[in-house]
Amino acid sequence: MKRWTISIIFIVLLNTAIFAQPADSEIASITNHNDWGWTSIVQTNGIITLATVPDIGARIMQYDLDDFQFLYVNPGEIGKTYTPARGGFHGYGGYVVWPGPQNSRWGWPPPPVLDYGAYKSEIVQNSADSTSVSVTSEIEQWQAPGLRFERRMTVYKGTSRVRVDQFMINEASEAQSWSIWDVTQTIAKSPRDDYWVYFPINPNSEHGEDGVYFRDNANSSAWQGEVAPGIYGVVFRPEGKKLFADPHKGWIGYVDQGESKAYIKTFKIFEGETYPGDKGGGRVQVYLGTSNYEVEVASPIADLAPSGGRYSFRQDWYATTMNGPILDVNAAGAIEKRLYQDDQTQNIAGTFGVFFLGTAKLVVKDASGAVLTEGTVHDITPLEKLEINESIELPAEMASIEIVVYDYTGKEIGAIESATPDQLSSVEAKISTLPEKTTLLQNYPNPFNSGTKIYYILSEKQYIELAIYNLNGQRVKTLVHQVQPAGFYTVPFDGSNLSSGIYLCHMQTEGTNMTHRLLLIK
Repeated sequence: MKRWTISIIFIVLLNTAIFAQPADSEIASITNHNDWGWTSIVQTNGIITLATVPDIGARIMQYDLDDFQFLYVNPGEIGKTYTPARGGFHGYGGYVVWPGPQNSRWGWPPPPVLDYGAYKSEIVQNSADSTSVSVTSEIEQWQAPGLRFERRMTVYKGTSRVRVDQFMINEASEAQSWSIWDVTQTIAKSPRDDYWVYFPINPNSEHGEDGVYFRDNANSSAWQGEVAPGIYGVVFRPEGKKLFADPHKGWIGYVDQGESKAYIKTFKIFEGETYPGDKGGGRVQVYLGTSNYEVEVASPIADLAPSGGRYSFRQDWYATTMNGPILDVNAAGAIEKRLYQDDQTQNIAGTFGVFFLGTAKLVVKDASGAVLTEGTVHDITPLEKLEINESIELPAEMASIEIVVYDYTGKEIGAIESATPDQLSSVEAKISTLPEKTTLLQNYPNPFNSGTKIYYILSEKQYIELAIYNLNGQRVKTLVHQVQPAGFYTVPFDGSNLSSGIYLCHMQTEGTNMTHRLLLIK
């Protein structure tokens, strides 16, 4: 009996060490939260804090990961409320929802009842596992007559995830068409390279190869372009300019590089639907304010039947610890550095931001999905990066290797990333694991038939000249000839008008001279 009792205690302690118990989810109405002067509905779970203020348009004014602040709060508006009036606008900051499209429908300022009018609020779920608050507006009278908004925010135990369900209701006697357009004002303390926004580049974008459209001219150092394969980057510059994009994957992320904190929204993409925004394609939008970013997400324009027609649009918000570029996102986490195999140690490595308190491990599978071998179990939390660098057996029958996430109960959430043997040594994987120095990478594909891409990284702002030469030393094409900020770069090269053969790609900066061979085969 005594030995049996000791065994039980050992198992319990072991299980607790692997799956640490998080704090319960809590929700409360708090007067003068954060000394703002407003009554706020505050949701916490020991990882994040979310605060909604019903009296000012039910704006979400706080979404903090631990004690790291994300949302911009205008100090000049703290504690103030206003009676909605035609033509009014009050820049509180935080998170707000407007109807879209704007320019052709309501211009400026935004609909006052929906923007800063008092909302009704109700705590609709309050348990240790999750909490929810529902907010409802009055009916807009002026800019979007007959429109009412509802929203529900749900916070879960053991994760930084917040589910945000948006609803718009047409209370008018005639049908209307609107989009749900959210605006999140994020902190940007100064025009430096600490604050970035990332989103996927649509390879079939209606805006061309860059995948973006600029409302104001594109002459800005903020628009960094393709900072990693298939990823667009924007660095903060307080210029009052804006871009629109139509990513094919539903996520956009903001990164405070100085604090290594990322805040990410995910949402469904509706291909073939009409989105608001200049020239269409405004699924995501980035605006450079004087003291903040605006990271914006829109639903498709929906038809609302008269007298109660409803439309809903769901997002999931996540906060985590990582740096950019953000290479991809799913419900388990986000990729900072892709899984790759180190050429020297043969270890499998990668860096990720996770959304759950729990564990993660490498899992090797065959073509049928059967598990061949597993790696070390890592404790994970959104408050720390997940950095993998371990030796693991890769059997000959291996078809894929995954980094799989489990929550604090042991439930499998999914794989942050899955890589094939070829992908472990691909150009894309090596780009995401480059050392912090100016480097010219091998083009991909190589050999190539007509077109290829040149990849390079600049460790600091500097002059660069990138050019293609033939073997006789004659310059065939100049690709880059300018000063560029630090970052990852991708430059397409079209060799369709050249003969088959070997060409040289040469990069020269203030301290670097590098050359790679390109093989053109027709």
